[in-house]
Amino acid sequence: MGRYKNILIAIDESDSSHNAVNETLKFVLSDTQTEQIKLTALTAAPAFEGEFGVLDLDKVWDAVCQPCKAALAYAGKTAKDSGLDISTVCLEGDPYQKVVDYAHENDCDLIVMGRRGHTRLERAFMGSVTSRVIGYSTVDVLAVPRDSKVGFDKILLAVDGSKCSNNATRRAVDIAASYGGTLMIISTVEPSNPRNEQALTTAAEGFVNAAKDFAGLAGVPSETFVVKGRAFEVVTNFAKERGANAIVVGSHGRTGLMRLIMGSVTEKIIGHAQCPVLVVR
Repeated sequence: MGRYKNILIAIDESDSSHNAVNETLKFVLSDTQTEQIKLTALTAAPAFEGEFGVLDLDKVWDAVCQPCKAALAYAGKTAKDSGLDISTVCLEGDPYQKVVDYAHENDCDLIVMGRRGHTRLERAFMGSVTSRVIGYSTVDVLAVPRDSKVGFDKILLAVDGSKCSNNATRRAVDIAASYGGTLMIISTVEPSNPRNEQALTTAAEGFVNAAKDFAGLAGVPSETFVVKGRAFEVVTNFAKERGANAIVVGSHGRTGLMRLIMGSVTEKIIGHAQCPVLVVR
């Protein structure tokens, strides 16, 4: 797949959304193939249902759309100031569904979204729109926390041997090769009965070594780590300590949970990470 060429930024008026816009534009400007990248900013106003006359409905719709217009105006002006072209789109309907449908119908290869959350509860749930987009998207989604930067120089890849993890490995290697990045490959062993801990450790070592071998075939430098602890805490703390630009994970864990809640480990990593998290389909 190589570099991302058709990027959709899903926006609102929040600070985290503004940061997602700013950092995506910086990321595009840093690409050696900037002119080949298509950018779109999209926002959606919830569908309004009520018993109003035509004139009243127009006023209500204008009020509902005002935040959307402000968000798009910010994206348009920021892109123009950066010397970039960006298409702006305002749709009516369920925001997560509009984002997912637009990305699919217009062959987008990446959705970028700001990730809200300072309190423990906010981090745990990320935001319903972000969570649902990640759960239902057919393309990669990059969740960008407020005050974080977007880049793929130093990628932390979390692996667990699942099919989704293997998909994430292929994308992480592809991205690192395309953008000149390096990989830190990590697998975790959660505290358990000591009698099977060695078996779990051996399995985790197999996961990271398989990913390292795959990276080696693509000429991507990598290191491997097996760490004991709760998976989301290990991954997010490791990323912070090692200065990772991005964490790459699969969209589901081993549990096969329904798409809406993705998988508890993936969701918690996104909610607690201080750097962007790329969720790979």
